[in-house]
Amino acid sequence: MRIKPRSAPLDSTFVILFSSINDSYSYFSESYFRYVRSPPTAIDLDIMDRFHKQEFVPARNYDGATHANYLVPSRAWENWYCESELGRNQTACKNFMKDFYNPVIHQGEAEVRRDPVKGRGLYAVNDIPKGAYINADDSHMNLHIHRYQMEALQSFVEEYPDADMYNQLLQFFHAYGFENEPNGQSGWTVSVANVNTFINHACSEEARNAEGILDVHIEDSLFSPILYRQKNLGVITIAARDIKAGEELQMDYSGFRSTMTPEYANLLKSFCETGEGLVDVNGEDEL
Repeated sequence: MRIKPRSAPLDSTFVILFSSINDSYSYFSESYFRYVRSPPTAIDLDIMDRFHKQEFVPARNYDGATHANYLVPSRAWENWYCESELGRNQTACKNFMKDFYNPVIHQGEAEVRRDPVKGRGLYAVNDIPKGAYINADDSHMNLHIHRYQMEALQSFVEEYPDADMYNQLLQFFHAYGFENEPNGQSGWTVSVANVNTFINHACSEEARNAEGILDVHIEDSLFSPILYRQKNLGVITIAARDIKAGEELQMDYSGFRSTMTPEYANLLKSFCETGEGLVDVNGEDEL
């Protein structure tokens, strides 16, 4: 993921700093994944495994809990950012903060309808204008698993394939979840108790009428206390264009993985060729 450069000149110190951060976020380096973990013990144990013959406790060398606090800036940083030269022209300050607190933009409604092939689909109940928020409650109605936890879960299931509930948990994240890397999340997120999870894959640009908010505010991902302070806002869905009542909501699933592998590309292709998804519509839990 490449970050759009600012057109306005910046101090050279800022340029060096942000260029470094930009490279980390653009290529999702291993250092980024290693340090954006909320449980501080995971960071401490990681350091312990990589340092040998230490004469002191690893936490004295690096305080993971303090680092975790830096990932959630205070409200004071958010206010300063939007008043600064750096942030006042960013869309997070100019548009997002103003729009998000406008109740009119939250009036788009959707309902779940049955389909004999897809199983479920999400449809607009009323006209939804471009940019309107669709089920913004999903920002706090979700379950997140960190990248290193996901890797451990996959390894666990491979080693113990008869552990059915763990296998089902892995399948749950694969079927309903998506990789969520920006804003210090680094892992997988899945909607919990929210109908946004029934938005189907758009097989063409004409069919795509919904998108993630970070697709619009991508230039703010470089440094934005607003988005870093409220990481879950990144999962909010908005209308990519004007949507008519009765129209099915669809979004491009290609952004649901940080890397477009041949396997995932073939999976999306099968969605479009058959109309069928990862959830078996004939299963008892889907009847």
